[in-house]
Amino acid sequence: MPILLMALMALAIFGLIGILLFTASLMEQRTENAHKPSEHHAAQPAVHH
Repeated sequence: MPILLMALMALAIFGLIGILLFTASLMEQRTENAHKPSEHHAAQPAVHH
């Protein structure tokens, strides 16, 4: 049993899960900010499509 290979695969799986969770939380924050009338509207001109 190659323990190093198993550890690398586990790290890759956990990394992918972490990236997916991170991007999901970012998208949730973006949609919440888009639904909310924000005071930082002039500071972020790229928000309104």
